[in-house]
Amino acid sequence: AEFVKLAVSHASGQVFDRPAAVWQRYAGKSPAAATWVWTPGARIGHLAAGRDLLILLPQPAVLHLGFDGWNHGFDRPTQPLGLALHGLKLDAAQLRSYRVLDFTWQGMDGAWLGEDFQLQLAS
Repeated sequence: AEFVKLAVSHASGQVFDRPAAVWQRYAGKSPAAATWVWTPGARIGHLAAGRDLLILLPQPAVLHLGFDGWNHGFDRPTQPLGLALHGLKLDAAQLRSYRVLDFTWQGMDGAWLGEDFQLQLAS
């Protein structure tokens, strides 16, 4: 069945079983995500300019954040987001003036993670 779909798609020059509504909305182009997500299992190393950042964790925590070498440090608790996930969203406007976001977190039991992270911020 897959071979037939591929053959028909190749012959017609378009994907055979593409949903019309999706094609009309995106016209074959990937949308630019307004929010980029960092997780311990999928650690992005940079954030494009104008994008919000969601730091997503599997447990509640207090994030310790700073900029450009831990300057302007502050703490923010994560919020429950459903599906047993917790996160903190940073708006693009908050990040605009900086080049690097430094962060780590402290669990609700008071234990620090013991690892620091850096995210390059595009200007």
